[in-house]
Amino acid sequence: MKKIKILFILILLIPFTGANNFQEYVESKGIWIWGSTLYDIGIDNFVDEMVEHNFSDVYLLVKDVTGYYTFDLIDELLKESNGRFRVHAWIICFMDYSKGGWVDVNSTAYRQYLINDIIVPLVKMMWMVFA
Repeated sequence: MKKIKILFILILLIPFTGANNFQEYVESKGIWIWGSTLYDIGIDNFVDEMVEHNFSDVYLLVKDVTGYYTFDLIDELLKESNGRFRVHAWIICFMDYSKGGWVDVNSTAYRQYLINDIIVPLVKMMWMVFA
């Protein structure tokens, strides 16, 4: 009960702390999209729709359950969106059929695979886009 009271007090105080990011967070509007759907729609059309309907966040699937991953579309989407909304890499990491199905979250080898093959290349690609 004590934790609930403290949480309630913190929620009440947030508007008075000058936390502008909280207001933006509460008013965010996002969509999750598969790369194949984005490809079918076309990046230009998709960006126009997201801006027209005031979406603030797009979560693009870059690694699916089969283990397949690609960064081509997220690279194009980042360039085309030009900061009009936030673009996030959606990575499915607990199910990977290329690694045998359900993944042990304690597996150091799988974590290294995610870091070395997916996260590091994504970060490098983003540095190139925003450089």
